[in-house]
Amino acid sequence: MTANFLQGKQGGKISMMRLATMIVVMSIMGVWVAHNILAMISGAGFMSMGQPECMLIALTLGAKAFQYYGEVKANRNTPPTTNDIPSDKTQ
Repeated sequence: MTANFLQGKQGGKISMMRLATMIVVMSIMGVWVAHNILAMISGAGFMSMGQPECMLIALTLGAKAFQYYGEVKANRNTPPTTNDIPSDKTQ
């Protein structure tokens, strides 16, 4: 498995915000799934996720969405670079 989903664009650097978001969400979900597996084995029934965990996941994903929105909006106002300008006049 490659870490292409952690890169902002193909061949780009690894996005630390994506990495931090993945670590937070996967650790919370991993602990929740492990608790449910142990509860199911011991016959205690399923455990629901608490409000603090849900809020932490929502805030983490919301911060990532806000960051992405800000980057997209900031990139619209920049002039094109030499890579964006076609070198062939027929394009």
